[in-house]
Amino acid sequence: MAEEFKKRALPSVWAKNLAKLLGGDNRCWYAAWMQAQYWVPREEQTPEDRERMAGHMRAHDAITARRAAELRAEGFTVKVEDEGAFKVKGKTAELTGKPDIVALLSGDALVVDAKSGKRREGDAWQVLVYMFALPL
Repeated sequence: MAEEFKKRALPSVWAKNLAKLLGGDNRCWYAAWMQAQYWVPREEQTPEDRERMAGHMRAHDAITARRAAELRAEGFTVKVEDEGAFKVKGKTAELTGKPDIVALLSGDALVVDAKSGKRREGDAWQVLVYMFALPL
């Protein structure tokens, strides 16, 4: 039996989930609302799903590491994954995100989100949400 959903004190939206809605990759606004309102436990993954996800993560991490190294060589200060994570708390909800790379140079910032699969509309929206939220 699945764990009980736990009501969040403040609704919380992940930038990537918002981006999928904005880009039309996900059309289920109710599921997004539920995830924002409640802590929803993850379902147990099959061994095949775990292996598929591990392969995806290896490809993603390689892309991210390669791009971070290129940006460092160009003189950028580079924040990767957790180093660039943010949480913007508003009056009625919070927006959370973790860009793959935030690169800083001379007062400018470059936001990079590595993708190892096919392009989706939400991918561009995800970077735009990051660009909106990071200065906050």
